[in-house]
Amino acid sequence: MPRLREHILCNEALLGKKSVRLIHEILDLDSVKYGSYHRPTTHNPFFLNEIERMFGYEGKREAVFHLLLDWGVINKADYLPLIKNSLKKDKKKIKVFS
Repeated sequence: MPRLREHILCNEALLGKKSVRLIHEILDLDSVKYGSYHRPTTHNPFFLNEIERMFGYEGKREAVFHLLLDWGVINKADYLPLIKNSLKKDKKKIKVFS
């Protein structure tokens, strides 16, 4: 399961538009409590319809991509070449304090 930043970059690369971070945060909200077992609560048709009600069709489309990533339908080989440079930039921004 990709991390939040990877979900956002992948969606932007494959959908060609700015990603809505809140959609991904909502979809993974229960992951803090349930880990990878959070999917039954948020990765289902009812929840996708709620995302559409809140964010419109494009929001639902982004949520579907999120689920396809989590389920492995879209795998790293499909998107990693498109986001590799952005991930490298993120790593350079990380500073370690001792």
